[in-house]
Amino acid sequence: MKIALQLYSIREITEKHGLCAALDQAKELGYDGIEFAGLFGLDANHAKAELDKRGLGCAGFHDGYTDVLEHTDAMIEKAKICGAYSLCVPYFDADSAEEWTDFAKKLDAAGEKFQKAGIRLGYHNHEHEIKPIAPGIRPIDIILANSSPKNVFFEMDTRHVKAAGEDPAALAKKYAGRIPVLHARDWDGNDDCEVGGGLIDFEATVREGGMPEWFVVENENEDLARNIRQNAASVAYLRKTFWH
Repeated sequence: MKIALQLYSIREITEKHGLCAALDQAKELGYDGIEFAGLFGLDANHAKAELDKRGLGCAGFHDGYTDVLEHTDAMIEKAKICGAYSLCVPYFDADSAEEWTDFAKKLDAAGEKFQKAGIRLGYHNHEHEIKPIAPGIRPIDIILANSSPKNVFFEMDTRHVKAAGEDPAALAKKYAGRIPVLHARDWDGNDDCEVGGGLIDFEATVREGGMPEWFVVENENEDLARNIRQNAASVAYLRKTFWH
């Protein structure tokens, strides 16, 4: 079990001071690694060198579905250079079950290439994938039913699941063994908060879904100082609770 910081959580640092400053902050907070949301002008080799300099691992990348589906080989190469465990599509939307099914099949085809290259391809949810688009039909279920577990994993964002009115532990149970990267985000009913300090039962979620290879902490409040405090509390909670 390793713990990464999704760098979008401290995007103000990256935007003002560059990616290396954000990596310094992740290291200072005690994280084992990071999840990239862009390289901000660095190429993959430079990014890997900066990770190595700080002893940080790469839990993965978030990249748009167009790049993943249309430039699959380039995305694989970038992930391999950085030693990434995974690469995830963070967002997709469609109006019909047919469109979601078509997307899932394309994602599965890309995932087969990733799998052969030794990289895990995943899909990260927001709220809309958890809510039905027709009676009994949810986009997340369509994606995972129309892709192979070996090709596409589920990077479950616990905050979005809870905000959509579902129980993360119940969803984790349904897809047990298919969540090697867990987006550990907590929620107090209004805003993101430190992991372990809100409405989500992380112990139950992990018990039902299995221990992930990587926890990825994310926090999207607008106050950077608050985010840093909460990111520090989150990594401390996860280590205390799940480090065996």
